[in-house]
Amino acid sequence: MVETLKANVEAEKIRIISFIGRTGPIVSNTIAKTLNLNSFLTAALLSELVNEKRINASFIRVGGSALFYLNGQEEQLMKFTNFLGHKEKETYELLKKEGILQDKQLHPAVRVAIRDVKDFAIPLKVTKGNEEILFWKFRFFYDADSKIKELLEEKSEKTEVQKEEMLIGEASSTTRADALRGKIRRKTEKSVSIEKVLEKWAAENKIIVQELIIAKGKDAKAKVSVKSEIGELDFLLVLKNKKSISESDLAMAYQDGLNLKLPVIFLSSGKLNKQSQQYFENMGKNLILRKL
Repeated sequence: MVETLKANVEAEKIRIISFIGRTGPIVSNTIAKTLNLNSFLTAALLSELVNEKRINASFIRVGGSALFYLNGQEEQLMKFTNFLGHKEKETYELLKKEGILQDKQLHPAVRVAIRDVKDFAIPLKVTKGNEEILFWKFRFFYDADSKIKELLEEKSEKTEVQKEEMLIGEASSTTRADALRGKIRRKTEKSVSIEKVLEKWAAENKIIVQELIIAKGKDAKAKVSVKSEIGELDFLLVLKNKKSISESDLAMAYQDGLNLKLPVIFLSSGKLNKQSQQYFENMGKNLILRKL
């Protein structure tokens, strides 16, 4: 009798898992009605499945109910962001746009809201010296390491510029002040020059920049169009202005292309090492390498 009951319970669980696999994220009531199950039994079975880690429950609430989904269906949760509160929706959009946000630099209201969009905001703690810095990563952003590195470099540059500006204020020598101002100006020009590098190369190669995605530090990304005999072809242009190109650099660029469903033009002045050369050769036409 007990064994029969266990078998029936497992059979219903399998029905539920199969149903979620076909529909994507879905609420408990819909599962119960469609599978003709008692709502209380359905809730109990779903709870067990979540505890067994066979399915997942969202933090988003649709009519007061969580969404139940399988591993691999996480991105489908973005279809339900209209059920987020106003401030949470704004925070979600900001995080999605930026990819990485530093907690300390957020407006207080956003700092609160970002902790309530747990389906999309992944906390990352980075230690720099004696300081532990909290970042938030958009769940489907795949270049977190590079972006965090850029943000930390920007922070260091700003700190240094602020120190130099203080020295200018205190400097009694006009020559000393002018020299420091020139140094600050060069730093500022350097921080925006990567966008000009991309635009210049695109213009020289008759490539149309449709959308600049990011241009910070030594990296830039843009959606571009290339004219051909069969019309305009769309690409993701990834620029990394560095001396050596690693396999990881190419892999992340390729992944970005997959996310946007675009082939990739990888632009750099750097050289490939043995591993990255092998990776490039295996990519075929999905990854095009160009020199600055």
